[in-house]
Amino acid sequence: FNSCGPTASVETIDSIPDDKTSIKIEKHYDSCKKPVVRMSVIGGGHAWPGREPAHRGAFHRVVTTQEIDATREIWKFFK
Repeated sequence: FNSCGPTASVETIDSIPDDKTSIKIEKHYDSCKKPVVRMSVIGGGHAWPGREPAHRGAFHRVVTTQEIDATREIWKFFK
């Protein structure tokens, strides 16, 4: 709907390598009607990015990335 082309600039955030997660940021600016930025959590579980890591059960740990704070990112978007 935004008429974006297939080309995007790609950036990876991995400032905490020990957590085994990273953030992939794809930015479409040139070919879109409005700028589009997509952030993907790589290696994370079904958890809110930026929150304290959560644990479920004795043997299953939910991986929570600390690379970004999802609440801050959403606020930047709507602000």
